[in-house]
Amino acid sequence: MNRNEYLSILRDSLSSFSYEEMESALAYYNEFFDDAGPENEQAVIASLGDPKKLAETIIKESGINVEEAETNQNEKTSFNPPPTNKYPETNTNNTRIALIIILILTFPFWIGFVGAAFGIIVAIVATTFAISVAVSAVAITCLAVGIAQMFIYPPLGLLLTGVGLIALGIAILAVFPLCKLVVKVLSSVFKGIATGVKNLFNRQGAIA
Repeated sequence: MNRNEYLSILRDSLSSFSYEEMESALAYYNEFFDDAGPENEQAVIASLGDPKKLAETIIKESGINVEEAETNQNEKTSFNPPPTNKYPETNTNNTRIALIIILILTFPFWIGFVGAAFGIIVAIVATTFAISVAVSAVAITCLAVGIAQMFIYPPLGLLLTGVGLIALGIAILAVFPLCKLVVKVLSSVFKGIATGVKNLFNRQGAIA
């Protein structure tokens, strides 16, 4: 049974309703299917149950005696849909469990990629740190030696001081912002990984 067949049976079973109330009920359950999505059509049908029994429940909620329903087809009623669960929880839980099982079974395969990715991250951090230390050291050394050489051999002192200032400028304008960017990106990556793992194993995150 598909959506159209289900709603057609429901329509026929609500013949005791006025046309307006029947259309109101059908519009409600059409929206119910739309919100759940085509992929959950069968799950919605299963959660709603038999369309004839659903119609009986709707009629009872509306105050019509089921046995007298056929003799009161022209009587106007008020439609009060029974409480239902818009998004079946079973599919969400099953999907989460399946993902966990897949991750466990494929552990020997993806752990190598995770290790390689972690190694690349460590290399990036180490390289960035080494560059920042090296540039800073060059700047400080050249400035110190250059100032000292000013009193001994001014041309060499000016050259070293100039190199030191250039290195200091590179450190301030490029290296330090690069270090800050690397730290920010790594923080976002680890935060995203932690959030993903938490959502995967958090069973209480199922859609209600």
